[in-house]
Amino acid sequence: MASETTGRNPPWTRDEIILALELYKQLKGAWPREGDSKVRALSEMLNRFWHAQGHEGSTLRNENGVKMKLMNLRAHDPLYAAKAGLKAGNRIEREVWDSFAGDFERLTGTAHAIRCAIDAGFNLGVKTADRELLEPGEVEASEGGLLTRMHHLRERSHKIIQTKKNDVLRRKGRLACEACGFDAEISQKGCTSG
Repeated sequence: MASETTGRNPPWTRDEIILALELYKQLKGAWPREGDSKVRALSEMLNRFWHAQGHEGSTLRNENGVKMKLMNLRAHDPLYAAKAGLKAGNRIEREVWDSFAGDFERLTGTAHAIRCAIDAGFNLGVKTADRELLEPGEVEASEGGLLTRMHHLRERSHKIIQTKKNDVLRRKGRLACEACGFDAEISQKGCTSG
């Protein structure tokens, strides 16, 4: 059985495609050689992630599946698209390609953060099999569902918010936005309309 939840392998997520694109760029679009250790490592990592979600199966993100995803990415690579590669690249692959292929530093940084989240066992009960990576109303950032979830959870953590407010109050004596300097108390005092 490929998956306990659906009976088949779940669709590739944006997070997985980002990791595959990083490997694709490292391989410079070449077909990986048989037994490539990087392909094996990515396959094993993706399987750990999916196994934590309750998915099993011999075809679940196996090395051949990873190689096929790498070749799907060729459909978006201007160096190969006209000559080779699988022609059935999908919308998410195109979006990931457009967001990251031209910025290897951003790609590697994002891929590193995703790997760290997977290694830490961060899945938050994310319903990846149903493609419901986020809460209703949440929008997935270009960096993928895992990092979007992590950001939103940290953003909503009352403990983190209170710790940050206390730190700013201790250092500056008032609460003001560290990015733009906006101070609600000063703005209210200066407001004449109400």
